[in-house]
Amino acid sequence: HHRHKHNNSIVSGVVFLNANIDHDKITFCKENTKVFDLVGKPNLFTCEEIDLSVGKNYVVLFPSYLEHRVKKTVHDDTRISLSFNSFTRGILGNQSDLTELKIN
Repeated sequence: HHRHKHNNSIVSGVVFLNANIDHDKITFCKENTKVFDLVGKPNLFTCEEIDLSVGKNYVVLFPSYLEHRVKKTVHDDTRISLSFNSFTRGILGNQSDLTELKIN
């Protein structure tokens, strides 16, 4: 899948029903908002992208605004995944602050 995010959702996720832990990964991407490059061992704060290895029966949850992608498989196994988004219902905010939002 190409690089994308899930608008109008709160938490997104992927259930990997079949995946090869040695080869399959989901890549999370940062928006290009940095002013300078940090030098050091690659980690969540010093790199543009970070790969998370996934295997059979792994569940990955992440904020829906986080851009991500999944590369094409490079092995003979069939990767099977089910992705989903979560939404909310009810009242958010409050009337006295003029921030009330009713979602049915």
